[in-house]
Amino acid sequence: MTRSVKHVNKFTLEPDTLEMRAGVEQAQQHPELTLSRRQIMKYIVTEAGRRAQEVQALLKLDRLDEIRRLLKAAQSKTSAEEGKAKSEVRAAEEGMRRHTDLSSLLTTEITREINKRRVVLGLDPFQTVTLETDLKAGVEGDAAQATFDKNSSVRDVQALVGGLADTTSLATAVGQLNDVLGELADDPSILALLQQRSFVDTGLRLVSDAICPRATS
Repeated sequence: MTRSVKHVNKFTLEPDTLEMRAGVEQAQQHPELTLSRRQIMKYIVTEAGRRAQEVQALLKLDRLDEIRRLLKAAQSKTSAEEGKAKSEVRAAEEGMRRHTDLSSLLTTEITREINKRRVVLGLDPFQTVTLETDLKAGVEGDAAQATFDKNSSVRDVQALVGGLADTTSLATAVGQLNDVLGELADDPSILALLQQRSFVDTGLRLVSDAICPRATS
């Protein structure tokens, strides 16, 4: 590759092929790999206190702290969502156990209990009950209206009374929530980062090979 002092931004390649052009473009996207003599001298003569900042900017590490904060905020949010999802699954499983009066949710036992109720309604029994099974299949008209199940309601009340008798888990959850709210109160920028998370996710999906999407449009 040859350049002249008069036209520093223009160059000629020998041989001038698509592969060579691609190599030059790749080098332009990573200036930290191809420093000129002037740039090298700049880092040598820079004051010691600023040299670290200059090198970080060259290696594109100046936003490392900001990215770390974003990742930490995203991790906290996804952890909270995971905990909520697990709690909903446990609640659904507990509700199914109470309504079917089963100690364990085995497929054979669930199928047996569901079919008992379908026989009472005059419906065809299921061969097997899976996660995709529509338990209301075949129920139409007045039969589709919910009826009062005394035994199931009694078990619900008993479960509620038992939950109110032991508030340890509730107190633990309240303590964890207060800790998170305390972090937000101490550092309001975390909330701003969470609000920007969807924008950052969209930007990351659009970025490819360190090329700005607007520059290539």
